[in-house]
Amino acid sequence: MNTVCERRQVRSPSRLRRIWALMRKESFEVVRDPSSVAIGIVMPVMLVLLFGYGLSLDLKNVPIAVVMEDVSPDARELLAGFQLSPYFDARLTTSMPYARQLMLERKVDGIVRVRSDFSRNLAKGDVQVHVLVHGADDRRPTNATNATLKKSPRPPQGTARTYLAARDG
Repeated sequence: MNTVCERRQVRSPSRLRRIWALMRKESFEVVRDPSSVAIGIVMPVMLVLLFGYGLSLDLKNVPIAVVMEDVSPDARELLAGFQLSPYFDARLTTSMPYARQLMLERKVDGIVRVRSDFSRNLAKGDVQVHVLVHGADDRRPTNATNATLKKSPRPPQGTARTYLAARDG
């Protein structure tokens, strides 16, 4: 039994020497071959720069219609936040049918409806802001809804109801 352990200990330095020699050989091969340098060094650096700086998944200038049924200062503050946000291109309207028509004509991707009881419910702490998004494209409704709820200047304290409209285009 001792002889097996002794043999392993004797072989261990030779294994390390072989591994070291193999690493040196492969390093020389990588340096000699320009294509392997490109694949091993240049390509990862380019991908990091491309995905880090060049690719942005942020939504900007999403066309939405804001239906204002409440003209209180709180509701106007919410509207001003949408209009001044770089994420939205807000179109003000007071008519829900007109906003639906804009959405069906694909002039807006969503509707934010501020109900007539917005300021009263805001004082109670139970605000409902309706968000309608066009459902013809599977990704846009989710992105527009998330952007509306997360990037709105003053997110509602209560619930937001999302309705998918016009799935057939």
